[in-house]
Amino acid sequence: MSELKPCPFCGASEEDLDFRFAYATKFTKPFLFVGCRKCGGMMVDTDSEHCLNDVKKAWNRRISE
Repeated sequence: MSELKPCPFCGASEEDLDFRFAYATKFTKPFLFVGCRKCGGMMVDTDSEHCLNDVKKAWNRRISE
């Protein structure tokens, strides 16, 4: 899955969205996120069972998993 819906906050297109995995630090758990570079809107997922495709699907459905 590579197609993402526009940002629900500002309407930015997929080119302005970022999705990635962030490794754990001593202050945080590992997490996945989809975020908008224009407005800063973000969906963060800390479930270790999820992958980037799970986060993309949730972004497109606009729900938290």
